[in-house]
Amino acid sequence: MEILVNSDGRIEIDDLYGCSDTIEITVRDADLSGPTVNVTIESDTETGGETVALALTSTAGIYRGTIGTKRGPAALPDGFLQLQDGDTITATYLDADDGDGHLNVEKTDTAEADCVPPTFAGLTSAVAGDHAVTLAWNPATDPGDVTYRVYRATIAGGQNFSAPIKEVAASPYTDTTAANNHRYYYVVRAADAVGNQDHNQVEHSAMPNGPDWVFYEPFDPPAAAFFTDWTIVDGGTTSDSWTDTNPGNRSSAYLVDEFAVADKQAAGLLGDFDEQLISPAIDLSNYTDIKFGFAHLYDKNWFETAEVSYSTDGAAWTVIESFAADEEGEEWYDLPELDEEPQVFFRFHYAAGSLGRYWAVDEIKVTGFAINTTTTTVTATTTTTTIPGDDDTADDDTADDDTADDDDDFNPPDDDADDDVADDDTDDILDDDLDDDAAINDADSDDDDGEGSGSCCG
Repeated sequence: MEILVNSDGRIEIDDLYGCSDTIEITVRDADLSGPTVNVTIESDTETGGETVALALTSTAGIYRGTIGTKRGPAALPDGFLQLQDGDTITATYLDADDGDGHLNVEKTDTAEADCVPPTFAGLTSAVAGDHAVTLAWNPATDPGDVTYRVYRATIAGGQNFSAPIKEVAASPYTDTTAANNHRYYYVVRAADAVGNQDHNQVEHSAMPNGPDWVFYEPFDPPAAAFFTDWTIVDGGTTSDSWTDTNPGNRSSAYLVDEFAVADKQAAGLLGDFDEQLISPAIDLSNYTDIKFGFAHLYDKNWFETAEVSYSTDGAAWTVIESFAADEEGEEWYDLPELDEEPQVFFRFHYAAGSLGRYWAVDEIKVTGFAINTTTTTVTATTTTTTIPGDDDTADDDTADDDTADDDDDFNPPDDDADDDVADDDTDDILDDDLDDDAAINDADSDDDDGEGSGSCCG
């Protein structure tokens, strides 16, 4: 909502600007009616100042315009305001009639220039976990608020310093988008409120250890996996079946964003459910020590069943578990009989009569150790280096997406003290950094990174 415009004109700028910034200037004066109004802005460095023409906005009497800032010595007018750290910036507007009997009254507003980044020593450690790396550092020193930008690469010195994978308020930070058995190289830099970022070159590396996520299904956008990869068999007498639209508004700490649900209660009393949700074929031919897990919320009433099973041919099914009572949480099953199977399907089968309620499932994972990975030698290692000659250009990795994944305990409450902290974003499980020098793509399922096929990981 705009502040009331009256005859007592005023000029406004923000309180703090950097030496490579944009100053937005606003004048509010009900006496003004032309298309533009000129104001003057100056600093301790450029005492002669710059003239800025503000344009009339869609609201009568309100004018806005901008000017860029540059670090430098005093200069002739060049369309930029020259600044040095600590300068006072002053914007001035001449109010022809302040509505209180005074003519040609100077109105001013001031700001401070902050051109120096925080003082920061960089990372102190990077500790590997299962699909996670936990980073730690000591706080930076700065007069104002500081945030910390996390950069990651798949080769030493390969960080793209124009695109952090995450910006956080404090140490520690756990990167839960890291794939097991891959080494990642991290740098953390501190930035102040106007974006001044330090240039430390301290790099730590770590290799997460544990099984690969061969298959992962979160049922979340942007992937349309629910409708394109999974098979729904509707055997009931209603038109309702498994869906990701959550018709009954079900919720749980274990259900993240969108999820699959068969909701008989939301469908109404008429008819019954006999609904199957079948995964795409998962290739486990190169994996051993297979585990299968998922999160779910099961509300059982009368005469209903919820059963999870697997098949190696899509026809004969082996029951893993049938749930006989209400359930909420995560389930994990050791399935060594599926080691090296070239084709495996998983099925969620829900049947209910008129008084049935619902079954919701999410965060489905299949994990295993790749046969061509020597798991006995994988340890939670970490190394520290200093990057020489960092030029802060964007010619290294392309930006990794800034979204994160759930850890292998799905969601809080986390039941494993040695596990990572669940991140509130969603991401591809595999690293998708591309390095334009080494042409590395961790998300390529055809390489030897140990990730198998699946809804996200194939």
